[in-house]
Amino acid sequence: MRNSKAKKLLKKINEQKTYYRAMSDEKLQAQTEILRKKIANNEDEEAIIVEAFAVVREASYRVLKMFHTDEQVLGGLVLYEGYIAEMKTGEGKSLVATLPLYLKALTMGRSFLITTNGYLAKRDKERIGPVYEWLSLSVSDSSAVENETKSLVEQRKIVYGGDIIYTSNGEFGFDFLIDGLADSPENRFMPELTFALLDEVDEILIDTAQTPLIISGNPKVQSNYFDVSHRFVQTLRIKQDYEMDDEGENVWLTEKGIEKAKHYFSVDNLLGLPYFSLYQHVILALKAEHTIRKDKDYLVEDGEVKLLSRKDGRILEGSSLQSGLHQAVQTKEGAKGTPESQTISSVTYQNLFRQFRQLSGMSGTAKVAEPEFIGTYNLPVKKIKTHKKNKRKDYSSLSYVTNEAKLKAALKKIQELHKKEQPLLIITGSVDASELMSLYLLDLGIAHNVLNAKSSLKEAQMIKKAGRIGAVTVSTTMAGRGTDIKITEESIKKGGLVVTPKI
Repeated sequence: MRNSKAKKLLKKINEQKTYYRAMSDEKLQAQTEILRKKIANNEDEEAIIVEAFAVVREASYRVLKMFHTDEQVLGGLVLYEGYIAEMKTGEGKSLVATLPLYLKALTMGRSFLITTNGYLAKRDKERIGPVYEWLSLSVSDSSAVENETKSLVEQRKIVYGGDIIYTSNGEFGFDFLIDGLADSPENRFMPELTFALLDEVDEILIDTAQTPLIISGNPKVQSNYFDVSHRFVQTLRIKQDYEMDDEGENVWLTEKGIEKAKHYFSVDNLLGLPYFSLYQHVILALKAEHTIRKDKDYLVEDGEVKLLSRKDGRILEGSSLQSGLHQAVQTKEGAKGTPESQTISSVTYQNLFRQFRQLSGMSGTAKVAEPEFIGTYNLPVKKIKTHKKNKRKDYSSLSYVTNEAKLKAALKKIQELHKKEQPLLIITGSVDASELMSLYLLDLGIAHNVLNAKSSLKEAQMIKKAGRIGAVTVSTTMAGRGTDIKITEESIKKGGLVVTPKI
């Protein structure tokens, strides 16, 4: 959308404020049905946009006591046209989304708001959903239906029957795969994929674009070698019976280890074809014991082994290690076992979101990735200026010859700022980096929180507190996204929140 066109529409929308403010609640609510009829009669699209945006703006004011700023309206216009809107943190993207979601639900029959985790989807549906409901549209979120009297298909039909649907990319992806495996039309629940607005669009479409979502099925024969293999590898000694590479990523039996296995299992040729499956399970047990690390690669929650993203520490719901390795880890932890599996359905996020007739997205950091958005998805990025002048101070980057010198300088600066009780948000590029930084801070006696995105609810609660006086928070780049940091008056007097570049 050209800037001139957007500003022209904004002017017209602003001119409608007095007209709709004078309406009674009943008359304003009736505008939804009036707009439906105008859309069905193919009336002028620009006029419909102006009316719809003005209606949502006024409804939001009455229901939430929030009236969209001009910048938020411009953001909504960009999203409606199928672009990505870059809007800085704190500019109210959740409220911006109401404008295109409402109108797309009327013009296309349904609209989706897809964000990075279920907590944010549920939060936004609860906060913003009353606006749509007040305007006679149904709204749902993917976590809302928990009714033991209904089947999974019945529950998902309720979720996907809403006019406006809030969900996470992971949950939506697995629902898409499950729906595709239905054995009859009656067991399908996924509606036509019309319009999707992706919150934190750079994380969904770029950072995790090639991540495969996998649904696995069980092979006919299950192995009974996991327990005995696990017990065997407990007897092995490093350098004698097995060796590992310097990175700790690969492990293998030495000749002595192979001989020890032959004796332990009473077989004459461990590497022979008859015992190939046994040898495989021994190697799986070795890998599970020495290369798959608890609280780094996985955690155990409610008796289940759940994988963690090595990039940001987030739980990879529904994902599992393949080729028996997951079962080997479960055996190692004494956790609830799941049958060995084989992939029966899979899709990447990139291919998943290409199924929609129209996409748009919003983020605070999308412009830098615009070439990739255009090349892969044909989604240009439009920057929306902030409502108020930006008070943040951006300092020039400093370069260091070695990582050690950079780390020493960073720790020295952290100590200086912490002594002043100025709140600090220390950004790291990976879980490993955040854990290393945590060790250094502990050594310096600096109390802090480590935010690795392992729990969406906990990370949201922690990031909110990062702006308090004296707070020190170490966070991976993806953790806490979608949650605003609250800066206290005391912190502002100390100089405000300091955010480091990625360390």
